Amino acid sequence: MREKGDVASFTLIDALKPYDREVVPEELATTLGEAIYEASDALRARAAGDPRVTGMGTTLVAMLWSGNLAVFANVGDSRIYRLRDGQLVPFSEDHVYGRLLSDAATVPGLPPRIARFLDGRADGRSPDLTVRELKAGDRLLLCSDGLSGVVDLQAIHNILVSANDPSEITARLVQAAFAWTDTRPTARWPSIYCADDSNPKKEIPEL
Repeated sequence: MREKGDVASFTLIDALKPYDREVVPEELATTLGEAIYEASDALRARAAGDPRVTGMGTTLVAMLWSGNLAVFANVGDSRIYRLRDGQLVPFSEDHVYGRLLSDAATVPGLPPRIARFLDGRADGRSPDLTVRELKAGDRLLLCSDGLSGVVDLQAIHNILVSANDPSEITARLVQAAFAWTDTRPTARWPSIYCADDSNPKKEIPEL
């Protein structure tokens, strides 16, 4: 149920907020890993205290940076992109069953299901952590499949280069996603974070 996913997402965000602080570069990966571990514990505690949300889970993309270094984390099919010198490059890989098999295209009926997500359990649900060097002018996009699953990559690229202000870009990305979801009431709503080297801006639409 989407309601369980919403509870899981906001529980995760609340648990991560205390880690949104200055960190020295050599401690970025450790700090982000600890943050996600604590967030997973928060999910487990929430589910244990409220039977109505038992079995809830969520995907995650997160970023922690210091100076010109950043650590990115992802679990599930939410995505991270970097725009540099006009080129939009993915920094994450979807954790879906199709990527677990080398010959997935030849397997009939393989479901497009998420193979890894956060639900409070530790077995097989740890995030991918990637360290990247940033350059002045880089633009970063972290988003759920409420955007990447419905708006094609070229359209996302065009919006990312359409303005200088990340807040304006974020609004345009949300509008592009809503243009699709408005015709599909059961579609996922997007969570979007856009940042550059001068002005980070995130947009998580109210549900």
